Amino acid sequence: MTRPMLFLDDGGVMNDPRLRGPQWQRLVAEFFVPRLGGTPEAWSKANRLVISRLLEPAAWQARLQAVDDYRSFEYRYQLDWLRMMGALVNVALPEEEACYHLALEATAAITRRVQAAFPGASEAIRLLHRRGYALYTSSGAPSTDLANYLGGWVCTRALSASMVLT
Repeated sequence: MTRPMLFLDDGGVMNDPRLRGPQWQRLVAEFFVPRLGGTPEAWSKANRLVISRLLEPAAWQARLQAVDDYRSFEYRYQLDWLRMMGALVNVALPEEEACYHLALEATAAITRRVQAAFPGASEAIRLLHRRGYALYTSSGAPSTDLANYLGGWVCTRALSASMVLT
């Protein structure tokens, strides 16, 4: 017998993007101010502006078309995200490779701390798991980000083993 499958989207289904954005802005500031300088207000504002620019549909399409594979896309995205914010905050950034790794470190630290789950989402996902559903996630975000978002509120050992993060 085949197990029923369910695909759950991250933003808008499991997590509330209206809560996530302001948390990201605050957490970006908390992460970068002690490492690179600037003010919390400047980093928060820079993050809001840069994300708006990066996610603008025409800019996003151009970014997708400029690379041949996901690794190249992620590398450019992380560099651009941090470099664009750094320029707005007017702080010096490390060389390219170090800048990329700093952006990855920031993303990992921030996604682990964001708490934007819709009320009852965790309980509903656990119930579906207990009822035998094969659960999968869907998102435009990297699987590492999804794992960090979920890790804070849903993943028990059994549930995390059954979910495929894509």
